[in-house]
Amino acid sequence: MKEAEIPVKPVPVKPVRYVQPRPRPRIVAGKTIKTETGCGTLYVTINEDEHGIAEVFVRLGKSGGCSAAQTEAIGRLISLALRSFVDPGEIVRQLKGIRCSTTRICEGEVVTSCADAVAKVLEKYIKGEFSQKFRVEGIIPLSEFLKEYEEKGGEEKEKENEEREKEDREDKDREGEDEDRENSEPDGKHER
Repeated sequence: MKEAEIPVKPVPVKPVRYVQPRPRPRIVAGKTIKTETGCGTLYVTINEDEHGIAEVFVRLGKSGGCSAAQTEAIGRLISLALRSFVDPGEIVRQLKGIRCSTTRICEGEVVTSCADAVAKVLEKYIKGEFSQKFRVEGIIPLSEFLKEYEEKGGEEKEKENEEREKEDREDKDREGEDEDRENSEPDGKHER
């Protein structure tokens, strides 16, 4: 006996609507953060545009090889996701904790893979841990230098310094002329 065939009606399939990432802006601003992994030094550059984080570049200190290609791929996929308005926190959750055979401790934190390192850097960036401005000891901002210059009578001091330098040059020229004369005068020991 044959089984009864049940006619199957095709189910209409709605076309999938893919998200198109926003184009890469011409100008972005960002920071490059150095971190350590079991594979070596990793540089993570995070750039922003008017919408927020726009791209991430990941560069493994070693040139070439499979690891370098994998870290570049991680950066490209993160950038694509960010320009498609994927929540950066979700990207961190997907990458954080991925393990490979070489782990490392960096700044007191276990880094389990290059992907984990990128996630940890991105997470700290989102939290604002890399937002402090650089402070360089002994460097005076130009505005403070000009203020100090004006307070000390800058133009007058500059003229005094120029006069002093001119006098010094004249003194050196005179000394040079005196030496030339001394060298050209007979010493009285020549024969007639």
